[in-house]
Amino acid sequence: MKLASDKLASHLKKELAPVYIIGGAEPLVVMECADQVRHSACKAGFSEREVFYAESGFDWEDLALSLSSLSLFSNKRLFELRLNTKPGTEGAKVLEHYANHLSSDSILLIITGRLDSSATRTKWFKALDKAGVYIPIWPVEAASLTEWIVKRLQASHFNIAPDALAVLAERVEGNLLAAAQEIEKLKLLAAGKTIDLDAVGNSVSDSARYDVFDLSNSILKGDIPSCIRIFNGLKAEGIEASVVLWAIARDLRLLNRVGRAMAGKGRLEKVLEDMAHSMNMSPFLMKKRRRSIGQALHRHSEKSIRQMMVEAGEIDEIVKGVRNGDSWHSLMNLVLQLAGARPPIALSSVSF
Repeated sequence: MKLASDKLASHLKKELAPVYIIGGAEPLVVMECADQVRHSACKAGFSEREVFYAESGFDWEDLALSLSSLSLFSNKRLFELRLNTKPGTEGAKVLEHYANHLSSDSILLIITGRLDSSATRTKWFKALDKAGVYIPIWPVEAASLTEWIVKRLQASHFNIAPDALAVLAERVEGNLLAAAQEIEKLKLLAAGKTIDLDAVGNSVSDSARYDVFDLSNSILKGDIPSCIRIFNGLKAEGIEASVVLWAIARDLRLLNRVGRAMAGKGRLEKVLEDMAHSMNMSPFLMKKRRRSIGQALHRHSEKSIRQMMVEAGEIDEIVKGVRNGDSWHSLMNLVLQLAGARPPIALSSVSF
């Protein structure tokens, strides 16, 4: 049974399932969900806890023996499996066997990274999912971060002023763990139950973390302020110009191919699905970016996209030392152009 992470607490108040799978790429949320399961299991009398780390070379027989053996002290047991690799044939058999031979005296808690569609279609996963609860953890996108912050504060009966919320979200964007830490600090320092702009300004450091995919998404959406902020963040973090260029060039090639296919009266959804397979990209992620890709195509003609591809090639020559120029300066020009900045923003007003 699939369950949203924010529904876990209410579920645990009603029942304890024999299996919990918590998987995702947001470590803080994964950790907090696992803590909720552990706490509820302990309250229910599962006083023994065994932890297994399934990595390369892991002996699945050790887990199988523990799952099938009786407790020395006749206690209820929580088995925790940190799944850092694919189970393989042997592991799949162990997990599937457990799902088909459940015991009221044991709970299996599996903590793993994001499970893709190929993993969730396997027999072992389907057996465990049918027997228990699957909690997929999705990254908290920038658009949802303010709501996440508000809910976290409200859980402790705190409020935050709108301007303070905006600044806090900007400073911790892309770093949920830092966001949680800053919230705890603000709760201690706040005068009363409302956090204002002064409290955030005096307390919160700039903990925003970005990657080139954040920049790519902002470019396609045409969010110019976000593009500038993320671009500067990447440069400050020491990301190579070649990596930033790779992401931009990839999107330009994608837009060029999609635009040409659309010119042949193809439907955007079908075109993106075909592109995902031909460009070895995730169909799920391609579908998720459909709207932003459509926005970028609406802003640019096939001719302008081709011109930007030429510019990307020239920047590549600068990066490789074949052509003279400032690669970061040229990259920022390309970023702003692709994001739809018209007329061009004077680079003297853009901090590097």
